[in-house]
Amino acid sequence: MVAVGVVTAIGEGVCELKIGEIVYRNAMGTYTEEQIVLADKAMPLPPLDPLVVASVMIKGLTARLLVHTWVQAYGTTF
Repeated sequence: MVAVGVVTAIGEGVCELKIGEIVYRNAMGTYTEEQIVLADKAMPLPPLDPLVVASVMIKGLTARLLVHTWVQAYGTTF
C-alpha cells in the first residue's frame, strides 16, 4: 500500500523531517486518515500533488517487483 501525506507533528530527536513537509510511505494500513510513522520510514518528497506522487511510486515499485521476480525465476537473461 502507498501513502502520501503531510507531516503534522514530529517526535523528539527527529531532525530529518519538518512539519508541513510532504512525505511518502510504503506500508500496510495506508487507508487511514492519520498515521504514526517512524522517521526513517518516511521519504520526503518535492512539493508535488500527493495523488500524482502516490501513483508514480506504485508503478515504479510494481515494475521493480516484476523484474526481481523474473530474475529469480528465470535468471538474468530476458
